[in-house]
Amino acid sequence: MLAYIGKLSVEASASVPQFAFPLLVFVVGALVVALGSSVTYLSQWFYFGGSARQWKVGFALNMLAIVLWLVSHGLFAVGAWLAYLQFKAYA
Repeated sequence: MLAYIGKLSVEASASVPQFAFPLLVFVVGALVVALGSSVTYLSQWFYFGGSARQWKVGFALNMLAIVLWLVSHGLFAVGAWLAYLQFKAYA
């Protein structure tokens, strides 16, 4: 998508802002998946602690990581659909 936007900026620069939102959705999705990965490592650190309280915190963080993973997939799907609609408008 970035290559297409780069080419579009040379040939029809007025059309570039219409791709800003789909790109933003992709970037936020990438941030969410990175946060999910970080939370996964943090949850494993709590699981390693051994106490019942630490295990509960680890479990909660593990559930959060799963939610972040699902959200990132949803953002990818929405970003792909929005990009498709923009590409279709200029094809």
